[in-house]
Amino acid sequence: MEIKINRNIIWAKVFVEQLVRLGVKEACVSPGSRSTPLTYAIAANKNIKSTVNVDERSSAFFALGLAKQTSAPVLVVTTSGTAAAELYPAIIEAYQSRVPLIICTADRPSYLRNRGANQTINQDNIYKNHIRYYAGLSLPEVTVKAFASLKMETAKAFRKCFIENRGPVHINMPFEKPFEPDSYTDILSARLMDKIWSFRSIDTAGAKKDIKIEREIKALAARAGKIEKGLILCGPGTYSEAERKQISLLSKKTGYPVAADGASGLRAGAFTVENLIPNFTSLCKSKQFASLYAPEMIIQFGSAPTSASVLDFYRNSKAVKYLVNGYGDWTDPSLTSNKLIKCNIEYFCRAFIKSKASRSAKRKWLNKIKSFDSSIGKLKDNYINNQPFPFEGRIVNEIISSLPAKCNLVISNSLPVRDFDSFAGVTGKQINLFTNRGASGIDGIISTALGIAASSKDATYLVIGDLAFYYDLNALSAGVKNSISLKIIVVNNNGGGIFEHLPIASYPNVFTEYFKTPLNVDFERLSEAHGCSYSLIEQWTSFRKEIKDFRMRGLIEVTEIKTDSTESLGLRRNFWNSIDSVID
Repeated sequence: MEIKINRNIIWAKVFVEQLVRLGVKEACVSPGSRSTPLTYAIAANKNIKSTVNVDERSSAFFALGLAKQTSAPVLVVTTSGTAAAELYPAIIEAYQSRVPLIICTADRPSYLRNRGANQTINQDNIYKNHIRYYAGLSLPEVTVKAFASLKMETAKAFRKCFIENRGPVHINMPFEKPFEPDSYTDILSARLMDKIWSFRSIDTAGAKKDIKIEREIKALAARAGKIEKGLILCGPGTYSEAERKQISLLSKKTGYPVAADGASGLRAGAFTVENLIPNFTSLCKSKQFASLYAPEMIIQFGSAPTSASVLDFYRNSKAVKYLVNGYGDWTDPSLTSNKLIKCNIEYFCRAFIKSKASRSAKRKWLNKIKSFDSSIGKLKDNYINNQPFPFEGRIVNEIISSLPAKCNLVISNSLPVRDFDSFAGVTGKQINLFTNRGASGIDGIISTALGIAASSKDATYLVIGDLAFYYDLNALSAGVKNSISLKIIVVNNNGGGIFEHLPIASYPNVFTEYFKTPLNVDFERLSEAHGCSYSLIEQWTSFRKEIKDFRMRGLIEVTEIKTDSTESLGLRRNFWNSIDSVID
């Protein structure tokens, strides 16, 4: 029996089927001609869910959100030319924050490069500085060997992406016309077709631990046993329930306080980490604290801290500093850390706690830090949380107090994530916190939030500044088209309010036009033009009601709060200046 086929379609179908068998369940697709075989293969496979977005940049950030929420690789498909370049910002963020994306770019045949062919650029390893693996495939061939190579490369990319070196991988796939399924290019025997469609099981187990790490942890534990003034610093990242519990046990064992960055998510949840210090960022604003209560040892988990004051505290500290990272990433921009231990958090804590060399530390140091933290918490409640509408620093806790018991909260970069780090307290609510702190850009924030919302059964809320909202407006249309529920809180201070915190703000002749760049945009019209509902908030009671009344109805709701960035900055500084009184 002979079968007519289009080699491009079969090639793409085998590729998609291999990914499905490995566990890929989501794909984000942008329309294009050269990617027709891939798009058709995804549409024809019932075991992979696809989301279509005409904006490639938005599509890639949407995939980023999906991967963050599901903790699984997501396939991103686009056509050739500059469409491929549009994916780069999201790839950089995925690379920096180790989010698994499988980027598949369709391409013209290599012989058309630099020949004036339409929509043709050099896509060969185009993302080479920000990917974990690259596979530049050849044109499809109808041989058992060629298809075996395709499956092998696909499996290798998946393994790199998800297990060995977590992050984005790139597969560049050239095609020659014709692309349509009924445009036959070859006639195959049924026997050959069966061989092409045969798939082997592939081992996707994680790598084994290096036993040498235990000796490093034991040596660290022995040293910590002689040090009372220690600190556990938890930077931005996603911490599992098991990791939370082990960090808590580590703190209990050592007597070291746990400084939890706002973007760590450790301040929320039914399980509260032992000796948690949510106001550590505020403590670091005090020069007296840094000089009088300096730690002798710092153990850092997660990424580099959000706050510049914590970074300065870390940089200037004379403590011996250990970084603990499962992938061996040196997450220390101060370049002052003494040692990196390549090990996941849970394993590190377990090995440390069971080490006979470690011992429980004295509590005098811990109690002093906890006392400072408690005093600053009271000061914050009396000052920040009693400021009149619409102080930016108060928005954070107004949102937290109004959120449901279980939900997703996405915090945008720039001022929102810094206010969250500075002012968010501890809550027993199960708030799954998401940020794009890899490269910390303001691009693609709405798209990321939509990806999170689309893959979750819980309500999703996004806090975002006006510039970041404006930057990713295209995402709104895709969200509405796909009936995704998302509550967006736009903190509109009319420009880059974060720049007012920098020394350049004292140069008014260039500051407003070149840095703050006020938009003077009507967000009501923009929101409604994209099919979203809109509300303007002018008092705290209305704001709380807006948050509490949000329901998952397949709609995007935009809530705007207009603030005065200069006034808010003054209120923040008054608070920072009052912290030294706590240390006194």
